[in-house]
Amino acid sequence: MWQRIQTLWLLLAGVIMTLLLILPLGVSSEGVRFISYGFISGAEQHVTWVLYALDALITFLCFFTIFLFKKRKLQMRFCVFTLLLILGYLVYAIALLMQYGKTIMPMNTDRMTPSVWLFLPLLAILFLILAFRGIRKDEILIRMSNRLR
Repeated sequence: MWQRIQTLWLLLAGVIMTLLLILPLGVSSEGVRFISYGFISGAEQHVTWVLYALDALITFLCFFTIFLFKKRKLQMRFCVFTLLLILGYLVYAIALLMQYGKTIMPMNTDRMTPSVWLFLPLLAILFLILAFRGIRKDEILIRMSNRLR
């Protein structure tokens, strides 16, 4: 299990999504931070549990997929499903960032600027694609070795 390269890719994707649970995705000049569980400014919070739950689910799936090493087809399906969830997470996070000035603080003219950490899901997507390719190579190798018998 641990000697396969796709295990490393899945582990890195899981670590990245774990980091996104606590790192700010956006910051405003007034000190309001956008983290996956909400907008925080001092003592005031606006909670976004959907984004947090989606990130936690993606993190769980990345780590869970590692242990499906004996079921390669299922592992490939979980990789694709997790990749689609990360795309949904990214779209929802960007939509929340764009909507920040309109709904949460309507009198606020300050804009929320995306943080560098918002681009980490793209890196997780790359790692999942690399893991999928490694799993597919293993599956092809197993099929070819069965054909030789």
